[in-house]
Amino acid sequence: MKYRPDYRRILGGRATGGVTLIELILALGILAVLLAIAIPYYQSHAIRARDTSALAEMACPTNGAEPTPACASTSPPAPPTRQRLLP
Repeated sequence: MKYRPDYRRILGGRATGGVTLIELILALGILAVLLAIAIPYYQSHAIRARDTSALAEMACPTNGAEPTPACASTSPPAPPTRQRLLP
């Protein structure tokens, strides 16, 4: 039989390793506070992104409808061709 030292006696009578219940509760409490702050911010940003996307789709439809004059003026310029580059 192998000799196994008594680590409790070596380390001052206290077992080490693992996480105590207080540490676990404290970590969960901190996580809960962070989530309570982050979730409303995320929801407001998601709503704003959805609204902005809807407004952009109304201004410049991509479903084949006739674009508005404002949308036509904001279209990107045509890429340069070789003929337009030469003098």
